[in-house]
Amino acid sequence: FKHLFLFLQLTNILTMRKISLIILIAVSALTACKKDDTTSAKQTKGVINGKTTKTDGSAISDAKIRIYGATLGTGSNVDFDAVSNASGVYSVTVPDGVYGIDARTTFNYNNALYDLALDPNDGRKGKIHESKDGLVKDFTLKLSGKTPNYDLMGADNWKFSYYGGPFEVRNEKDYYFNKSEPYQNASTLPVGSTVRLTFTPDGPLMDGSQGSVVVRDVKINVENDVNSEFLNGDVPLGKYNVSAELIDATGKSAPALVSVSYEWNNAVGQVGRDAVLAPFAASAPLTFYMSKSTNSPHDSHLTNTVIFVKP
Repeated sequence: FKHLFLFLQLTNILTMRKISLIILIAVSALTACKKDDTTSAKQTKGVINGKTTKTDGSAISDAKIRIYGATLGTGSNVDFDAVSNASGVYSVTVPDGVYGIDARTTFNYNNALYDLALDPNDGRKGKIHESKDGLVKDFTLKLSGKTPNYDLMGADNWKFSYYGGPFEVRNEKDYYFNKSEPYQNASTLPVGSTVRLTFTPDGPLMDGSQGSVVVRDVKINVENDVNSEFLNGDVPLGKYNVSAELIDATGKSAPALVSVSYEWNNAVGQVGRDAVLAPFAASAPLTFYMSKSTNSPHDSHLTNTVIFVKP
């Protein structure tokens, strides 16, 4: 009986070890499958593929991918279009060549249509991608930060150098521009002062994430009747309530009033702004909108947001 007892114990130990090994193998397999499900397609000869996502890693479906360039050998100009699937993955078989690859996503936010460029994860833009050995090109929706055009176009080119919302600070005289009587008595912003703007999110940002309060300072350096201080604030795209305070040269701060307007491109490319301006108030609603180019669907950009400030 003693030998039988020892035999049963040994059998039990071996059985438990087998079960543990089976469980370990199963868990490893599931983990490997999970990793494969979340990655972009692998590099494949003759194929350009990748994944479109938000900054939190969630997939962007129906993103539009444009692949353009010239084939090797014949030098023929070619253009391919693709759409990302429900997992954010796209894949296009192309002849050997050198290509540019862009991606955009279209969606509705705050009852307005948006068509935003996606950021290439590798930071490379233009017809510089060789396809012979295959290529993986991933893109991410960014609501602020520098675009790949920044080094080429510089900080002052707000249309193409930043993903975030641009704005411009103007004074009360510009608010009453073309209205002779109010214009004569309107205030200006003192040279040497600073306008401090506070953007408080009003609901989720454009990618569904929760935003945070953004503060931007604008130094008033222009000495004329219409202080027009351009600043690319690169504010994360979303809906806000904006307020202002005026800080004089000694550092003394006082609340200011604001009114928000937008400059639009009309059918012939001329710039105009809202015909009726909202009255000045302690805070004003602000949403960054699109200004659609009439020249090309690939030239869509954010319209300029004007913030009038009154001491």
